[in-house]
Amino acid sequence: TMGIIFNSLTPTYAHLLSLIEEEISRRGWDVAIYITDDNPEREEKYLHLMRDGRVDGVIVAAFTQGSPERYRRYFSLGIKIVVIGPFIEGIPGVYFEEKKAGRVAAEHLVEIGCKRLCFFGGWKDTERAREFEKYILERGLPKPLNFTREDFVDKFSVDKELAKEFFNFSPLPDGVFATNDLAGIALMVEALR
Repeated sequence: TMGIIFNSLTPTYAHLLSLIEEEISRRGWDVAIYITDDNPEREEKYLHLMRDGRVDGVIVAAFTQGSPERYRRYFSLGIKIVVIGPFIEGIPGVYFEEKKAGRVAAEHLVEIGCKRLCFFGGWKDTERAREFEKYILERGLPKPLNFTREDFVDKFSVDKELAKEFFNFSPLPDGVFATNDLAGIALMVEALR
């Protein structure tokens, strides 16, 4: 059995889950899904439960307060963990090139003529956000607005609330880099209101 830990089943994670489940089933294994709802205690509980041998390994794509330390601790206790998401030293994983994403997004927005830029959603201090800002400042443009929250939770309902706040901001940026698909969709939905 393969354990899978997600924060929630967003459309992106639901699709990812179906692909993982298809491959795992093809190999004759089962899947045990654990949803943390961005709760560190729940994540701790699930990892602790998995120590009893109910799973042969864990794929984690949930990140909340303390996740990297928690994953390293349980990995050192013998749980086979693979991370999908931010790089965690010492744990195998599939990682996203955060810096490159920030730079590519900034390059594109500057190339099409945007001058008042914004990083929307997610955490304030990610490599993605830092590289986005760095590229913009290197081009002599004003510092981009970092429209995020300290208590980021990766949920569409939270993104929608943040999008409502965003559209009350003045003047609005003329170019926005959304941290993920859900944040971008929340902006589009709110823009159509």
